[in-house]
Amino acid sequence: MSWQGFTIEPIDVWLFRDGRPFSAGSDVWARSLPMPSPFTLLGALRTFFLLQEGHSPREFHEGKINDTLLHARWGQAGAHPGQLSLRGPFWQKDGELYFPVPADLARSEAGYHILAPLSKGVPSNMPSTLLPLWAQSNSPLQGQSGYLSQSSLEAYLKGNVDTIQVKPLSAFIEKERRTGIKIAKGRTVEEGFFYQTEMLRLKEGVSLYGEAILPDQTRPVEGILFLGGERRMGYLRWAEGASPPQVSAYSLPVNASQIKVILLSPAYFSDGWHPKGGDWTKVSPELEGWQLVSAAVPRLISIGVFAKRNGYPAQKRLLLVPAGAVYFFRSKGDDRNFPKIDSFTEEPPEEDPPLPLKSLGFGLPSITSWQYV
Repeated sequence: MSWQGFTIEPIDVWLFRDGRPFSAGSDVWARSLPMPSPFTLLGALRTFFLLQEGHSPREFHEGKINDTLLHARWGQAGAHPGQLSLRGPFWQKDGELYFPVPADLARSEAGYHILAPLSKGVPSNMPSTLLPLWAQSNSPLQGQSGYLSQSSLEAYLKGNVDTIQVKPLSAFIEKERRTGIKIAKGRTVEEGFFYQTEMLRLKEGVSLYGEAILPDQTRPVEGILFLGGERRMGYLRWAEGASPPQVSAYSLPVNASQIKVILLSPAYFSDGWHPKGGDWTKVSPELEGWQLVSAAVPRLISIGVFAKRNGYPAQKRLLLVPAGAVYFFRSKGDDRNFPKIDSFTEEPPEEDPPLPLKSLGFGLPSITSWQYV
């Protein structure tokens, strides 16, 4: 099978919970993530196709279906996708893809700037092995948040900041507050169970975009699926025919002794924002002989996931580096060929079986070269 693109168009407002528990009665405000995680996308697609094939998603989740071929195709309950591979989701607006702004992009009165490591270290609160990031500007710099279109991302990778345009999150969604109450057995309001949830309403022309390699014997059927909390609906559409993926690493085909990796999707590392011991070969064998010089990492995010614990699915929280984080590497030796890194993430080793984060599209990298300031 080959990668195939798909979109999910909103039919209703959506709610995407993070890894924090919420219980009406003890909590009164449930926030939504701005977009679903790959785990949410996996659950929505797998439930959709299980229903199409005449299987009960509840029985599948509870382990009541004893079908070896089915489990080979669709995995086990929780975040184990079987033969399914995913990339995304990403925003799509009026037919163009959008990606989170790289954390080394800043703006001054004169326009956008791309930060880069200083050639020599200066006193700072960064780890002693890392160099601070800098850009020459006559006015104060401000970090950016939001999204770059596919064309703006390509311009950024080439160092052309003149054509870059950043769109805020509000260009894709607006947030709505919904009030809820709990109904007691007598059809009356149960005291103390008043709560509010934050719902997302997508703007006109906005949808979610992703790419998938479907399991064997699976046709790309279109239809209504349930996505996120409260089983809110969306409409699944597939691109006609199998075509090369629109989401790619965007690696520039050059030789360079200095590369930077930009995360297009969240990534997991065993020591917060980096692997334990600073061994980047745990992330990708292609990084053998490369040294981390600097990094621009936004605040870590929490995502909930169902994983097996003592043989049963249980919810846990993963702390992840968000999309947009940037890592600067330098070759320890002579100039090297541009490394081909398909995935820039570890997979939690304490899980049995391990969570296949790479198959679910975590750590999707974009790579280019950089120069000292």
